[in-house]
Amino acid sequence: IVNHTNNNFSHINATGATTIIGWNCRDAGASTRTVANNIFDDWSGGTGNITVLSLGINGTDKAVYGNTISNITSSATTICISSPAGNDNIYNNTVHGIVVNGTKNATGINISAATTKNVYGNKIYDMQANASGGSVYGISVTGSTAAAITTNIYNNVIGELKAPSAN
Repeated sequence: IVNHTNNNFSHINATGATTIIGWNCRDAGASTRTVANNIFDDWSGGTGNITVLSLGINGTDKAVYGNTISNITSSATTICISSPAGNDNIYNNTVHGIVVNGTKNATGINISAATTKNVYGNKIYDMQANASGGSVYGISVTGSTAAAITTNIYNNVIGELKAPSAN
């Protein structure tokens, strides 16, 4: 059992093509992992991608809850919570104040592979892509038919997703 709780990652500034990954869970040694009640606030990036919280491990039971991701500004692809592997319960997180000024995407929660994902009770709002060609996704589910994903997405609040230059 591994617990990552009550950490504060605030006031991070990176320029140029620097990639920022705030929390990268890649240790597959523990099958039970909790990432809870962490704060990721006031980040500024350049042209390098930003992933705030990545759960890239194949554990059988991961809980991600009570995290606050806010006030992130970048000119590159920005993913707030990424879940590319394993079985995850992602709930009661808050994502807001995300701004992408380049032609890239802003994503609140990205689900891309594994077997079962439960995503519920999250608040995702006030996200914006300011350049033509940029997109905003509250929750994005992608994957191939070879990597079937069972997703249970319910009772999330998603609003104020804006791409004013897309029209």
